[in-house]
Amino acid sequence: MKIKLLSGMIMSVLLLAGCASKSNAENQGSNEKETFRSEKIDNEIELSEDIKKAIALETSEIEVVEKIPSEYLAYIPSAGKIVPVAYQTKDYFGDGGEITKYANVYLPADYDKSDKRYAVLYLMHGIGGSETEWGLTGDQSIIKKIQENLVAKKEIEGLNQMTPFCHLI
Repeated sequence: MKIKLLSGMIMSVLLLAGCASKSNAENQGSNEKETFRSEKIDNEIELSEDIKKAIALETSEIEVVEKIPSEYLAYIPSAGKIVPVAYQTKDYFGDGGEITKYANVYLPADYDKSDKRYAVLYLMHGIGGSETEWGLTGDQSIIKKIQENLVAKKEIEGLNQMTPFCHLI
């Protein structure tokens, strides 16, 4: 059974990546431009051929569900951990001084014991949000449970997740 709960997030990333393809297509003088019109926002986003193929591939096996199946919400005690981190950056829109920002990072269970390199999924908050908006805050996090159950069922590979604080300060 192929359930791709992360497909929505992946598609969002792919669509955002498609935004960059507009300037690439203009620079290459391409006359074959296909656009995507959002029903919610009256903007056009030009999609590259690679992005269109990736979307078609990702959406061809999506099973739409009304709610998250309960077997993906089970708590797995030996799974990964969520680590809050603080990091230094510059106040680029202020005086240029040092500021501290925060993020929550999910690390797979074997992260500390392995030399394996993991993919990273960045979950960005919306306007008015923070590093806690996605709920990646503790052992009972729904995002954490879903990912760990997908990994346990071998439906996805383990990955790191990061939810940074993105506001300009």
